[in-house]
Amino acid sequence: MTKIRVSGNEALVALPPEVLAECGLKDGHHVRVIVEAGAILLWPVHKEGAGDNLKGLVAQINMQALALFEGDETAKSRWMRSPIRALGWKSPNEMLQSAKDIETLRLVIGRLDSGSFP
Repeated sequence: MTKIRVSGNEALVALPPEVLAECGLKDGHHVRVIVEAGAILLWPVHKEGAGDNLKGLVAQINMQALALFEGDETAKSRWMRSPIRALGWKSPNEMLQSAKDIETLRLVIGRLDSGSFP
């Protein structure tokens, strides 16, 4: 069982080290928690170097894309290399260079997962 401590408008939750490592985080980092389409996404909000933050965002996108393909690593990898109309015919891999592009990619994956593309 995980204990949650509430302080003001924050909820403090201890996550296992392996979960933190998989997300590209270290003990003591703060994350924004998003519950979307039955998945819990952790987005780093720590103030370390931009490279550290980008690594965490990329790890999150990889986890979200893997969930989109229900754990099929081959399908996820193929999709990550393919040009996507909603991304201006860029591949998801090409969108992993900035936090802004990663946020766009996160939204596209969320829409695909929920079936909300027209």
